[in-house]
Order: sequence, then structure tokens, then C-alpha cells
Amino acid sequence: MTTKKKLTASPGQEFGYSIDRLSRINQAMQKYINRGDIPGSVTLVMRKGKLVHNDALGFMDIASKKPMSGDCIFRMYSMTKPVTAVAILMLYEEGSLMLDDPVSKYIPAFANPVVIVVQPPEGKARYWPPGRVYTESASREITIRDLLTHTAGLASPRLTPIAFVSALSDAIKGSLFFPHEDGTASPRISIRETVEKLAKIPLSFQPGTGWQYGHEYDVLGVLIETISGKSLEEFFQERVFAPLNMAETSFLLPKEKVNRLVTAYTWDESWNLRVYDHPRDSIKVVGPKDVFSGLGDYGGILSTASDYLRFARMLLNRGELDGVRLLSPKTVDLMTSNHTGGLFIYARGYGWGYGFSLGVRTDLTESVSIGSAGTYGWGGAACTQFFIDPKEELVALALSQVFGFGFKPGFQLDQEFEKAIYEALL
Repeated sequence: MTTKKKLTASPGQEFGYSIDRLSRINQAMQKYINRGDIPGSVTLVMRKGKLVHNDALGFMDIASKKPMSGDCIFRMYSMTKPVTAVAILMLYEEGSLMLDDPVSKYIPAFANPVVIVVQPPEGKARYWPPGRVYTESASREITIRDLLTHTAGLASPRLTPIAFVSALSDAIKGSLFFPHEDGTASPRISIRETVEKLAKIPLSFQPGTGWQYGHEYDVLGVLIETISGKSLEEFFQERVFAPLNMAETSFLLPKEKVNRLVTAYTWDESWNLRVYDHPRDSIKVVGPKDVFSGLGDYGGILSTASDYLRFARMLLNRGELDGVRLLSPKTVDLMTSNHTGGLFIYARGYGWGYGFSLGVRTDLTESVSIGSAGTYGWGGAACTQFFIDPKEELVALALSQVFGFGFKPGFQLDQEFEKAIYEALL
């Protein structure tokens, strides 16, 4: 294993960037810090294997005014999903599973699924108010590929009719999906038990016919544990993080690193930041030590900008980094291709499709920002994002810690970050 070196940015001009225009990245970040929308940020941009931008702005904790720094540790939430997808694809390459295997082959609770059918009121085309709500047998069982692409139709609050809400609520309230009302960190039931309960709730649509961002990656996490015989933390550490020299990445945080964990915030009723998860009593420090979510619940993995950059570079290099290969180039090509056709990916908007855990830009004419077709990436619920542009040999990350950031009107930091990077290209 190689020794890590401090990341130092090279002059942008050498690698096709305007040095003056690169400053617009910090201008965009500082605007949101000044507005009180985020406490601070860490941003990295690498092109053609050279770091052209690396900066930390603002605070990692507002009350103490502790400055943000490049070695700060962030809750990655749904940026855990690409790691889960890579783990599944490693098992696929080794012959432990096939992508079109039914999930019930590994988790029997998913056998014989049924689908919700909402019949419009007679003479009306709209589904609300609903007419008759009933179930019918699914056209087929859900597959691992359906889970990877969020096309399984698993029950979720967004699409599940009221007739089934109580069952869905029962499945998720006892788990790590949401914090408990008494503020405790320990789950009432395990992720596996939660997944098995979800398996018995009718699907929201026929498998493969819709796109719904839901709990598919928790199912994949249980599947990885079932096949490997290891916890998700053990598998990630042994098969992904250690080989990539990601020594700062894990599900849990040892107490000696607590001073580097960024305070997580959310919004109050007046759109002011309030503490959501403080390092001194964070669930990532004092919470359960044996429950790990492939979805990214309760913060998902913890990582630094430089660590996650290594994971992203492995994807850009089509499965290899520093002589260590996790996946074959063709497998990474499969992971980063659009698998959802013309389905609307509402979490990204028009001009995007979805691969395995990643949004894939398909059409610049429908997109809200400049860039390249074929760019892929994803973000996390607490204001973290990354994207990879193979055509420009470009990797970029922007990390902050505001849970639910996307709900605030006028919050477009992800788009402004991306725009600032592309308009600096010469």
C-alpha cells in the first residue's frame, strides 16, 4: 500500500484551464456560505490526472467557527451507492451472481411479488382522487439489475397509495431509515428485517417499467452480506477501501477522528441552519456498530474529499488505480451507461438517464447546465456531489453538510459548481 501524499493543485493553464476562471468555483461556494445556505465547503477538480483546483472555505462548525480543511470528514449518504454497485459488480465478475438473477434467489422474501393497481374513477383519466386500489401478480420477479437501476418498483412514500402506507410505515420506522422520536441511535430491527418487510409490500409498478428512487440499495447491501458472508463494512474495507488506499473511509468513526467530522446541519422553519448531527454525539460515533446500509441511511459511509477522489479516479480509469484493478473496463462501461431508456429521472431532470447507482447525462439540449454527454455522477442527501466526465478526463467533487439542502428555494449550488468548472475549460 502506498503512502498518501497531501494533494496539491497544479497550475490550471498546463491542463487546459483558465487560472482566472477557476476562481469562479470559490466565488460560487462563497456566495452560498455568505447567504447562510452552507457552513463551508471542500472542492476538488482533477483533469488528465492532475489536480487543478483544491480548496476549503467557511466553517466545519458554525458555533465554534472552526475552519473547514481539506482533511475534514463528511457523511456521504447516497454517495455510498456507487461503492455498493462496485461491490455487486465485483461479485458478478467473480461468478457469485448474475445481474438478471431474481432477488428471491438470495433473499426468499422477494418471491411472488404483487403490484399495486390504481384504477381511475369511472369516466376520469386522472388518478386522484383514486378509484379502486387493488393488487395483481407482477409480470416477473425483480432482479439485481432492477435494484441497481432503481426500476424495481419497491414501495416508497412517494408512490405507495394510502391503502398500503401503514405497512410501509411499519417496515421503515423500526429501522435506520429514519431517526427515532426519542433521539436514540440503536435500530429497533435490523436492515435485513427491514428489507424482508419491504419485500411483502406490493410494488409501485411492474418491474422495469418505471424509475423510483427508493430502498433498492439497502436490499443490495443485504445481498452482498448474504453472498459474501461478511458485513458490508468488512466487505467494503477489504475489497474496495484498502485496495484503493482509502484509509479515511468507513461506516463508523473512531473517537480519535471526531475532531475532523464536520457538523451536519438542516433547515429550521425560517430557512436558517440548525444542527442536525453534531460530532460529539453523532450516530456515526456512538451509534450501532453492526448495522450498515448500502443505501446510505444515517449518513452512509464517511469519507474525505481526497479519499473519495481515489474512488472516482478508479471509475474514470475504467476500474483501475495505481496498478490495482477492481473491475474490468467493460464492467465499468456497463455501470456508467444509461440503462433506463427514456424514463424520466426526476432526481436529475431532463437530459439524464440512470446507470448502476449513477446519473448519466444523455442530452445537453435538455440539460440545465453545460458539460458533456456521457458525464456521470451522483450526490448525497447532506450536500455532497461528484461527477466524472470521461471525454474531458475530468473528476470533480464538492462537499458540504446540509441535510435536505435541495428543499430550499433557489438552492442551485450543484449546478453552479458544475458550470464554474466547465466555463473555465480553455
